[in-house]
Amino acid sequence: MAKMMSEISVPVIDLKKFPEEEEYNKLREVCEKWGCFRLVNHDIPGSLMQEMKEVAIYVLSLPSEIKKCKVDPSKYKRTGHMLYTHQPLFETMGIDLGSPQPLNDLFSQWDLPPQHRHTIEAYGKATRELAVNLAKKIQESVLGLPIAPEEVLDFENWRCEFKLNKFKFSPEAIGDYGLHWHTDGGFLTVLQDDDEIAGLEAWHSPSNCFVPVTPAPGTFFINIGDVGHVWSNGRFENVKHQVKCNVEMPRHSITTFLLAPMDRNVEVGKEFVDSDHPPLFGPFKFESYADTRRATNLIAGEALDFLRSHPAENTSEDPKRFRPTENTSEDPKVQV
Repeated sequence: MAKMMSEISVPVIDLKKFPEEEEYNKLREVCEKWGCFRLVNHDIPGSLMQEMKEVAIYVLSLPSEIKKCKVDPSKYKRTGHMLYTHQPLFETMGIDLGSPQPLNDLFSQWDLPPQHRHTIEAYGKATRELAVNLAKKIQESVLGLPIAPEEVLDFENWRCEFKLNKFKFSPEAIGDYGLHWHTDGGFLTVLQDDDEIAGLEAWHSPSNCFVPVTPAPGTFFINIGDVGHVWSNGRFENVKHQVKCNVEMPRHSITTFLLAPMDRNVEVGKEFVDSDHPPLFGPFKFESYADTRRATNLIAGEALDFLRSHPAENTSEDPKRFRPTENTSEDPKVQV
């Protein structure tokens, strides 16, 4: 008999327990079975997290004409204010963390206190470093310690993105979805969720249901994305998740995405390939894949079918087989 949702909780990874072998094993198993976890005992101060939440609330409360600031889309495709046709309850402000110029462009058009910029820069740097640290720990959980220098991935040089998110929940929105079920496109995501207002739900395949992710102040919710699924040759779960409106209050979150290599292809990790496990996916450029997700609205991992080394129907990993038991009558499409 399947467990009730209330009996299932997202697993917890304790950063202070590394390099204990047991925690490495747990991390690997969680990535395989869940594709997400709650991270505790990290080094980012609670005061910085609170300041960042206050900045997010401030920025996303600015008048629309100010939020719609202009940046060069040819240089910074992921920077600026975004609204989504199919997600009217959701808005986000994206900032490319690969260069200080996007922030310079945004702050030149916003009338923000200097302390806000300092907070964004400090938080962006801290969460990027955390994402890189976690990515390294995930690789170490597969290869074991020590890792030969030539095998260590250069996560420090990967593209990274930062988003401030607002869910405009109201009495009329109760039961609706601020974000329909989807996967993230990158390697992994570091999410500072709303401290008080629940709504995030993660898909748990063994139970065939979405599991509520309970708010936990001072922690982060970490999830594996499509690039992580490809790198692990389908071994790690690119977890589907959604945000549901349960209360009539605005909801805020901050996400840092460790996306993909900056100047080379995304490829299946050689540590996941042998004679019994050939690569399931061919190499690809991340931006091309992101464009495919946007163009096709295949945003729950289905776009990976276009990258497979052999047809999905011949594998047990066909992402099109995902059919949630909830929300099937809703339009899941989103421009991301």
